[in-house]
Amino acid sequence: MPKRTIAEIRRAEDEFFARLWFYRTEQGGSTSQDVDAMHMFNHIAANLKDAKAELTDHELGMIEGKLSALRWVLGDEWDMLDT
Repeated sequence: MPKRTIAEIRRAEDEFFARLWFYRTEQGGSTSQDVDAMHMFNHIAANLKDAKAELTDHELGMIEGKLSALRWVLGDEWDMLDT
């Protein structure tokens, strides 16, 4: 099986970041992004076909786990889930 390119990994990281950001903002949670970044990620999340404001604990855990793993591959520490 061929390895993923850095561009593919970054696209996946952007997607899961947007999913988590969308969920947290819909739940009234705080984010660390500035207004321009929030607008950009809100636009991305709004275009995700299966982005939901309501997630089960399992779905949320899967998104957080995938985001953490992708960020680790890109050089962040484990469990880096800042949105």
